[in-house]
Amino acid sequence: MPTRIIIADDEAIQRMDLRDVLTKQGYLVIGEAGDGQSAINLARELRPDLVIMDIRMPDMDGITAAETLTQEKIAPVLLLTAFGDQQLVERATSWCGQLYCQALARKRGRSGNRSHIGTL
Repeated sequence: MPTRIIIADDEAIQRMDLRDVLTKQGYLVIGEAGDGQSAINLARELRPDLVIMDIRMPDMDGITAAETLTQEKIAPVLLLTAFGDQQLVERATSWCGQLYCQALARKRGRSGNRSHIGTL
């Protein structure tokens, strides 16, 4: 069964290009969203294996949406951006770093059970 993915980006052309690349690689794109809140709603409904999300979107940015998705343990999130906004990059890095540390703590507390790394 192919990996089921939701793409969230406010630029329709970016979503279309990413869908094309992923589909050609054998992934199944099960939904698309143009803002963070729509991505959350779609992920809650469809329960994808992965959400690929742009950081900068209207209404709710990708970092805030990713925080919600991971807190609710709905799906792992891969954040993407084409912007070099230093504050945005630092915020995303901080968020990702916190998740990585949480995953390591869970891993160490479970005597080598590596499956928890994949649940981020």
